[in-house]
Amino acid sequence: MTFTHTLRRLFYCLLILATLSGRVVACLNDRDTLANEANRYPNVLQTITGRFERNPPLYYQMRIQRITAELKSNPSVLSDYDDIGVACDRTGLDDEAIGWMDRKLTLLGKAGANTPDLKEQWYRYYANTGTFWMHRWARAGAQQANVDQVKRARDLIQHAVDIKPDAHFGREKYQLKVMNWIIDSPEERLSDYLQRDEDVRHLPYARKMEPVTALCGLVALGSAWESVDIFDAIAAMLYRTSSWDRSRLAYLADLRCRELIDEGRGSMRVGSGTGVALKQELSLAGKTDPDSGDLGDYHRLRSESDQWQKRRTDFMTVRMTAGRHPDTDSTFWSGYHDDGPPHLSNPWDEAIYLVLGKPFGIEFLLFWFIAYTTLLIVAWLAVRRWYRRRARS
Repeated sequence: MTFTHTLRRLFYCLLILATLSGRVVACLNDRDTLANEANRYPNVLQTITGRFERNPPLYYQMRIQRITAELKSNPSVLSDYDDIGVACDRTGLDDEAIGWMDRKLTLLGKAGANTPDLKEQWYRYYANTGTFWMHRWARAGAQQANVDQVKRARDLIQHAVDIKPDAHFGREKYQLKVMNWIIDSPEERLSDYLQRDEDVRHLPYARKMEPVTALCGLVALGSAWESVDIFDAIAAMLYRTSSWDRSRLAYLADLRCRELIDEGRGSMRVGSGTGVALKQELSLAGKTDPDSGDLGDYHRLRSESDQWQKRRTDFMTVRMTAGRHPDTDSTFWSGYHDDGPPHLSNPWDEAIYLVLGKPFGIEFLLFWFIAYTTLLIVAWLAVRRWYRRRARS
């Protein structure tokens, strides 16, 4: 085996290890939340480009119909209230979603607030109800005159955090911060508000990426996929790590922010502009130094994710129209195939991006231990090869 082949094999070993590392975990809580956590969430790059599962309205409409009938015959199944509440929220039925949580509260009240076995159910009640009130306020126009609804949502989410402070890698903690921004400092840019009290430049990797991980959870499991403010905050938080590779990811998040503005989305910041003016307010242009291939990679990955989402939705729609649903049909996904997201144009970028944005743990440490060890071996092989050539000459 030649020296070049050795280097190439070592490089692809690193790439495979990067792929095997843990993914980002994620503000709704239902059976889909648990399933997604078990399967792991998309990493930062996939979150930015939209390569995560989103179900069509019919999926939730069928769930609402089924659970409504089930609760009539057996109203004591507490988890059903979360499922139907989230399904109503996903289809824009805000008052109905809150109403189902009120029914769950009645059952929980009868059981008692301090029943140990019901801790998870109380957590879900507060987390879901707070999220439903927040979504209700946002969908009704996000008016500051109705900010009392956000305060109510914040208080409910705070109860959820008190019960499970570290749930979902701190997702609710940052959901709280977003709510506090709306309540206390609506004229400030969200990214500035989230960074105001914490300098992460000298923090370890896990602490630097914690807010990015949490905000990606709001995108993958909440309703933040079309939020200008959330993607602006993700971009700013990636950029502030002062790392070359993460600044490139920041540029991609900034591209998603600009894409939303081009689609007519606005910011919840009081006094913000629209269109080109909003882009100038939020853009990281001039701060990031992206590779020339980043823009092309972004558009290619976004196009692929939209096509993938359409194929998945079309597959689901055919079966659901025939009366089948993943909740009740164990063979629903038979015949569905996904090759996974496409690779970046640069294999080294692929390895870097796959590692970024993951929860800190033994897999991350193992990857970098092997990476540094491999580099030392490569250097030793290069030096030995040089000495042998010199000896022969």
